[in-house]
Amino acid sequence: SQAQYADASFGILIVLSSFGESFPEEVTESHLTNEIHAITPMLEGMTKAKMLNLSTMTDIIKLQAMKFMDLLTSLSIYSSPMLMHLVPFRMTKLTFSFGFNDQYSVPGLVFMSQALLQYSNNNIWLATQLTRTAECLIKDNPNSHALRGRLALIIGSVQCFVEPLQSAVAKLMDGYNSA
Repeated sequence: SQAQYADASFGILIVLSSFGESFPEEVTESHLTNEIHAITPMLEGMTKAKMLNLSTMTDIIKLQAMKFMDLLTSLSIYSSPMLMHLVPFRMTKLTFSFGFNDQYSVPGLVFMSQALLQYSNNNIWLATQLTRTAECLIKDNPNSHALRGRLALIIGSVQCFVEPLQSAVAKLMDGYNSA
């Protein structure tokens, strides 16, 4: 039921606050706009090499926070879609501040590309660049099948803006077959 998603999301928010990661109780478009303006300069020209050149995330507390934020993106789809769009920005900020993690940094990029499409006017190319970077990171990831299966819908939907529909359908089928 919807209430269980909300309860689970609330529980994760409490855990995240104990890790030093707090989120507003009510996420608004202005929160998302502020996050977009703050992180866009860091994302310009993002490539696989730039992501892999970041140090490896070793801070156990931040790794746990990333784990719970990753779970929160999945749960908040149902309980608080605005929160689902805010969380990946925080995940990416943690990646830039504390290092890259191949399990949690990649979903952060992909979910953030979806938020860029919905809440930022001229960021179609940046969203596409992020999904392409994420795809390159997924290829070499030891957990590539699970990541591809989980993220294929978002990657395919972002690519619909700049590529023929057939290529997006191929991404969806690839993700379906990976899961």
